Amino acid sequence: MMPSFYFYCSLYGMKLERVRRTVTRSFISWIRNALMSTRGKLTKQLTLGIS
Repeated sequence: MMPSFYFYCSLYGMKLERVRRTVTRSFISWIRNALMSTRGKLTKQLTLGIS
């Protein structure tokens, strides 16, 4: 009874870790995309303002 309980707990922990890693990676990529798009808009506005 107890070993199976620990086994399920370890499996659940591994799944949680994988999900957390995937969420973190997607969040970082989303932030990077947002930063790149805002930077592009800023440079466009700057070039338009200069010219």
